[in-house]
Amino acid sequence: MIRKLAVVALAALAPFAASATTVSLDLGRSVDLLQNVPFQTITFEPVPVAFGGGLVSVSAFGTRTNGFIPQRLVVTANGGLSIDGGLSSQPDGEERVIDPPEFLRFDFTTPVTGVTVGVNLAGGPTGGGIGSRFVEVFSPEGALIANVLQDRLQTFTSDNFLAPDTLISALIVRAVSGNFRINRLGFTLQQIIEPEPPVVIEPPLSPPTTPVAAVPLPPAAPLLLAALAGLGLVSRLSVRRSGPSASRIAATPSSVRLRAPSRPAANGGARRG
Repeated sequence: MIRKLAVVALAALAPFAASATTVSLDLGRSVDLLQNVPFQTITFEPVPVAFGGGLVSVSAFGTRTNGFIPQRLVVTANGGLSIDGGLSSQPDGEERVIDPPEFLRFDFTTPVTGVTVGVNLAGGPTGGGIGSRFVEVFSPEGALIANVLQDRLQTFTSDNFLAPDTLISALIVRAVSGNFRINRLGFTLQQIIEPEPPVVIEPPLSPPTTPVAAVPLPPAAPLLLAALAGLGLVSRLSVRRSGPSASRIAATPSSVRLRAPSRPAANGGARRG
């Protein structure tokens, strides 16, 4: 029993194992709906679009005074991700770039670590060129854990601002100035693997023993009757053996009349009494 408890306790203290997989996506060519389909540029409806086999989804938004407005995401094969800004506060001539007040939101299917974001020069029709942006990082609980300002062609790397094992569930890339496209996204999947059930080692079984049959005791009533019968027999035998002696003892001198000896007669004859 002690050995069994020790094995179970050690198994309970064993930590979960983690399997890490690094993913690098070319966002201009890894959109799920366009795999192996030749295209140059395509515009999606204002709904989340999946990339990398469903590992991450991307949503486009524009900002107005009354809140966020979903936008249409644009994917260019040789350029990456941008926004069809003609549906927001930007004029139609500034579409297919990311510029203020627009942003992209990336949601990961499972929490990841080591996120990297790369941009390229958009140079839209207005000629604004690449500018600056905020990268906002969120934890699995939805808390904002980092807000980093990036400039021009800088690549964002979460490990430069957070602990390497920090779990990330979502991030937002928000334009501050200029315009740009996002063409690269990298991250490391952290898959939690639960340990197998503990193996319980049972102690060896002791050899079987042959039970010894109990000797039944005689019933009390027959035993008592047999004892009484034996006592009666012994008593009768004792009486028979002591009978003659008792007769002799009973015949004592006090119970026997003694006769006087006869005297010789004077005349020589016997006296008659």
